[in-house]
Amino acid sequence: MLKAALHVFREKGISGAGVDSIAAAAGLTSGSFYKHFPRKTEAVRDVVRIGLERAARRVKMLQKARNRRRADWLNDFATTYMSREHLAQTALVCSLAAMTAEVAREGTAVKDVFAEGLTDLLAAMVQEEPLASQADADGKAAAIVALLSGGAALARASSDEAQARFVAEAVRKAVLLVATEAFPSTPPSKARWAPAD
Repeated sequence: MLKAALHVFREKGISGAGVDSIAAAAGLTSGSFYKHFPRKTEAVRDVVRIGLERAARRVKMLQKARNRRRADWLNDFATTYMSREHLAQTALVCSLAAMTAEVAREGTAVKDVFAEGLTDLLAAMVQEEPLASQADADGKAAAIVALLSGGAALARASSDEAQARFVAEAVRKAVLLVATEAFPSTPPSKARWAPAD
């Protein structure tokens, strides 16, 4: 049932996916849905959690891959994320690009799961170069995730294939630029965030 929910939410969106369509995708009745989840919200929470866990695992896997310079994982991640194949697979695309805007309209229970998953993803990204040794690594990781998520959504929304590819390549280059260039010095902001210990 969870696998079906993952597929349907990514394909139809959270608001466009009903219990009936999720159950049908699993080859079961609507009553079976409620044996797995008391409400649709619980299914949404699990799908968001799994999607972000997969992204964090992908980052860690690329970082540990042998036969490459330690910093190359980020280029590989951005290239794969913005690839034509990844962008075309509506039902398989990462939760960040597929569901972030919809999660923003959900309640606290779903947003809390998203926040936890995002924290874990950002923490994974700053474990290796090119981010690990930088003082502003956390901010750069957040900017990179925002670039990839927003860039993928923008590229997927365009009916012009050449334009979509242009956006995708611009995003890939911007990710590498953010990772390697120093953030400009600005007056300190009152807004602060740090991962929970």
